[in-house]
Amino acid sequence: MTAELLQRTDDLDDPFIPLQCWWVLERHSENDRAAVLALFDDKKFFRQPMVEQHILERIMRRLAARGRQDDLAGCARLLAAAPTKAHCDKLMAGVSKAIEGQALHLLPEALAKQLRQLDNPPLALSVRLGDEVALGQAPVNRLASALPRRSPGFARWSRAAPAARTADTTSTSNASPPVTNYSTRA
Repeated sequence: MTAELLQRTDDLDDPFIPLQCWWVLERHSENDRAAVLALFDDKKFFRQPMVEQHILERIMRRLAARGRQDDLAGCARLLAAAPTKAHCDKLMAGVSKAIEGQALHLLPEALAKQLRQLDNPPLALSVRLGDEVALGQAPVNRLASALPRRSPGFARWSRAAPAARTADTTSTSNASPPVTNYSTRA
C-alpha cells in the first residue's frame, strides 16, 4: 500500500502523507529490510517524485546511521540500483548526514567499491576511507578531529611527517590555539 501511495503525485506537497509513508518504510526497514530494498530494484520506483523528494535521502541515512553490516550492504544495494547520478547524489547526502560526527564503521567491500566509483564523493568520506588525494585536500587544522582513530585515513595522517600535520596558523584567522598539557603526570 505504501508503494502505491509513493507513486501518487497528488500527495507530493501534502504535509503529512510523504512523512507517513516514510515512517512505514522506516518501521519495516528494521524488520523486513529485504522487502523495503526490493522496492528500489524497480527503476520506475526510484524515479517517482515522492520517492526522490522524500524517501531516498532518508532511507540511506537510516541504513548508514545504524552502521550494521547488513544495513551497510543495503546502502551498497541502493547505490548500485540508483538509475542516475542525481539519485546517487541524493543517496550520498543521506550517507553524509548519517556519518557526520560519527566513527565510520568497517564498510563491507560492496559499499566501499560503490563509494570509490562515485564521481565526487564528500571530502570527509573520502578522508575516512583513506583516499590519498582527499588527505592532501583536507584542511590540516581540522583533519585530526575529522578522523576517527580507527580509520585508515587517521593511520596515514598520523604517520605523516610532523611538519605536514602542523597547521599554518599565520594564514588562518580562526586557527585554534595550541593545546598545552597541564597534567602533572610524568
